[in-house]
Amino acid sequence: MHDRARSFADAETLAARLPDCELRTVHTGHNPVWEDAPAAAAAVRDLLTRAAR
Repeated sequence: MHDRARSFADAETLAARLPDCELRTVHTGHNPVWEDAPAAAAAVRDLLTRAAR
């Protein structure tokens, strides 16, 4: 992870406080939508699938 704005520990803390949260990592910087669009799209698709249940 190469995000200088937020650490992985910050992400873990936030995820632990959100109900039914799934923390997913992508090896990019702060803008995974631009840096790895396929991985970001897959994460959104999975979220929408889980939400539809």
